[in-house]
Amino acid sequence: MKNKTLTEIGIHYGTDKATFHGFTGIYDKYFTPLRDDKLTILEIGIDKGCSIFTLRDYFTNAQIYAIDCLDKSYLNQNNDFILSVGDQANREYMRNLFAGVEFDIIIDDGGHGIEQQQVTLEEMLPRLKSRGIYILEDLHTSYEYGYSGNATDNTTLNLIECIKAQSVIDRGFYINNLDAIANQIDECNIFYNDTSSDARHRGKSVTSILIKK
Repeated sequence: MKNKTLTEIGIHYGTDKATFHGFTGIYDKYFTPLRDDKLTILEIGIDKGCSIFTLRDYFTNAQIYAIDCLDKSYLNQNNDFILSVGDQANREYMRNLFAGVEFDIIIDDGGHGIEQQQVTLEEMLPRLKSRGIYILEDLHTSYEYGYSGNATDNTTLNLIECIKAQSVIDRGFYINNLDAIANQIDECNIFYNDTSSDARHRGKSVTSILIKK
C-alpha cells in the first residue's frame, strides 16, 4: 500500500470516506506531508473498521487510538490500534480518555449527533498538538432530525461556520466556553463535497478541517 493514495487505500477497504462521501480526496492535501511521520492519531467511531485500516496502511509509522460506543475488539486481532469503549457525549469519559496522550490528528466519525460532536470537540481540542489536525465529519447530519439537527441554530455545522467567520455567538450550542474553542483554532475549513462517487450524494456530504494554533 506504500505507493497508494489515501483514496486508493480507502476504496480497497471500502470506507465511505473514499466512496460515498468522497472525503479522502480532500484529506490528501493535509495528510501527504505527514505520511511518513511518527504520528499519534485518534479516530472516534470504528464501525466495520474500514477507515481505521485505511489509516493504518497509509500512516505506517503512526500509533492509532480509537473509541467506539460498542466493543469492536474483534477487529483488533493484530493490535493495530489501542481501543477504548465509551460514550463520546460523556464529558468525564472524554476528558479522561487515553490520559496524558496528545494527538497529531483527531477524526470524529462517531455517532454524528450534534451534542456528541460538540462535547467531543470541546473536550478533545485541548488534547490536540499545536498545528494538529481536527477533522469533524458528516456535518450534513446538522440538517437531519435523527441527529437533533434539521438546521436549528445550535447545530454543529452552524458552530463551525461561526468559528470560520470569527463570529462566535452562543446559539444554545452544547459548549461550555465558546471563546476557549475559537481561540485555539488557527484555520477552519468547511467542505461541501461535490466529488462523491455517488451522484445522488454530491453536494450533500459535509466535512470540516480545523488546524490548531
